[in-house]
This record gives sequence, C-alpha cells and structure tokens, in this order.
Amino acid sequence: MTAKQAVATKTAAPLTLSKEDQAELDQWNTEESEIDASDILLPRLLLMQGLSELVTADEAKLGDIVNGMENSVLGGFNKSLTLVPVHVEKLWFCFNLVDGDKVFDKVMPFKENPNMPYETADSFNQTVLRIYFLDINDPTLPVVVNFKSTSMRAGKIIYNLMEVRNKLAKKNKAATMINLSSEKQQKDRHTYAVYKVEAAGETPVELQLQAMKWSKTIKAGETKVEAPKAEAPASTANY
Repeated sequence: MTAKQAVATKTAAPLTLSKEDQAELDQWNTEESEIDASDILLPRLLLMQGLSELVTADEAKLGDIVNGMENSVLGGFNKSLTLVPVHVEKLWFCFNLVDGDKVFDKVMPFKENPNMPYETADSFNQTVLRIYFLDINDPTLPVVVNFKSTSMRAGKIIYNLMEVRNKLAKKNKAATMINLSSEKQQKDRHTYAVYKVEAAGETPVELQLQAMKWSKTIKAGETKVEAPKAEAPASTANY
C-alpha cells in the first residue's frame, strides 16, 4: 500500500460518536452564550464602481455585488441574487466637508430630522433606504443593502413591493422575493453601475417566518451593520 492510499484509507472511515459524547455536544450547544444579540454583525452588500477599492485592486469588477464582510462576489451584471425582503429604514448619512473631501460622520434616522439640509458650508447629508434581506442561498443572517443616489429608484421599487403591493394583496412584507443584479448607466461620459430589481415569485413559508423574526430583532435594535474593509472612509462610494 502506498502512502497516498494509506492516507485515503485513514480518512475514509468517519468517526462514530458514543452516546455520551453526542449528549455532551448537544448540551454544549444549549449553553447560554456570554455574547447577546446586540453583538450580531450583519454583512452589507456593496455595488462596485470603477474606483471602488476592490476594483482598483483587481479583486472585483465594475457592477459586481460583493459581500463586504467576506469580500466575496455574489452577483453582478449577468448574475442575480434571490433575496427575501425583511425590513426597511430611511436614514440620513452625514458627512463632514474637510478640505473639499466628504468624511463620513454618522447615521441618523430620517424621521428625527426630515428637513435637514442636504448641504451646508461644512457638511453633506444624503438620504438612504437601508433594506435588510435574507439570501435564499444562505439565510442564516440577513444581509444589508444601502440604496442611495443613482440606485435609490431600485430601493423604492422594493419598498413599494413590501409596503404597498403586498399589503393590497393581503400579503405580508416578505411574501414576494426579488432578484437583485446590476446594470450599466452612463452620464457625462462616465460609466457606472446601478442596482436592478425584479420580482422573483412567492417566498417559501419558512423563509417568511424567518424574515418576520429577524424584522423584530432588527427593530428592537439588537443587531449591528458591518462596516466592510472595502470602503474608503473619505468617499461616499460604498456607504
């Protein structure tokens, strides 16, 4: 027997747990964690633009939709993600103007100051629809998308689907899935990517229930949104 065959033989036989070991593992799984729900970090999906950090590093392309926590490409121009809407927030993203650059400052609920000016001598403020989703391929944790600027229209389409069309049809907010991809647009000789949204059919009942539970957790303030490494703090490109 060769060394390669010996290794294959050793790894082929799975380990069988005793009843006592299995019971200990089951008990371990039920032990109370010292970390609570407020420590849960939710990944954000980022839409890559020409000057995004991952694009300039040749790790992604214009139009790619990237998981900001893992820097993994999940979708793009020719590949959509099927998502279940969970929760929507309208926010202000606030920036300080420092030597002409926009430096990110804070996030505020829109309803706390709906008349905030978009720009002053030393600040810049942007409205954002932040929407939480479950990815049907991995619904373990919600993912977050910030719809703003040129992609605000896509966010409004999803909001209308959740809050208007589903309600008129006597359905819940998570009843209809969406396909999220991207498409190119051009303005002033510049090419950029925007989100593209399409309805994708009825959400499986088990995912509707999971979405409802996550919505309650999010509204209770028991989650945090991940700040991905791919972001450039002095830019509004990926916030």
